[in-house]
Amino acid sequence: MKEADFYALWQQIDEDDPFELAVKAGALAESPGLIFVAGYQACIQATFPELAKNLWHTFAVSEDRTPDSQRPGVELNNGEVTGFKTWIASVDCVDSLIVKVGSGVSAQYGAVDARGESVLLTTKPESRFLPDMSQGVAEFTGAKFSALKDSSGVSRFHEFEPYYIYLAFLGRLITLDMPVTEAAKQALAEQKAERNLKRLDAAVSEIMQQLSNLEISIGSNWDTDQRLFSMYSKGIQSRDH
Repeated sequence: MKEADFYALWQQIDEDDPFELAVKAGALAESPGLIFVAGYQACIQATFPELAKNLWHTFAVSEDRTPDSQRPGVELNNGEVTGFKTWIASVDCVDSLIVKVGSGVSAQYGAVDARGESVLLTTKPESRFLPDMSQGVAEFTGAKFSALKDSSGVSRFHEFEPYYIYLAFLGRLITLDMPVTEAAKQALAEQKAERNLKRLDAAVSEIMQQLSNLEISIGSNWDTDQRLFSMYSKGIQSRDH
């Protein structure tokens, strides 16, 4: 399934709860790259609840901070953004960019129309990792910056991202007839009762081990893309120590 086809299916989902959005969108995702997109969009909705629910948004944070960079980071002047963000998820389909300006407690967050005349999106060559999700760069030349009223969720973005991507993964597994399907259903039921990232990580890690033992692949590019889940797990475990 192409990313644009998944976007069209995603827009048919009528769901305001990020938890249910991740599960329902994950059920439609046929590959790890699209599972990432499903969970990522739910994560964005959880982080910035005031955003439009029927659009794809990307949290544009990454910048090239090397001296004399040809793609300098963004600056905000008179309500307009100029500069570059160097990693844009779903660049071919994204509708809106949530742009971070500055750092630390003084950082500002605002929405920018990804398809506006003052935004140039460039797609990078297909990555070997999560190739079903387009990735790219954004250049802003005086793009209108609409400051968000509530950015308090940013402090939990590092938790929200793996949490909702895990949910999307489980959402995919429960649509399939395989030995881990019941374990996926049980993990989702537990999370509905008590939303807990550590317990969810443990459940997903166990499922991943079962898939490995059974030599089962989930969608295209599984041999490479399955490391997405081990990467998140290592990050979660490192924060526990």
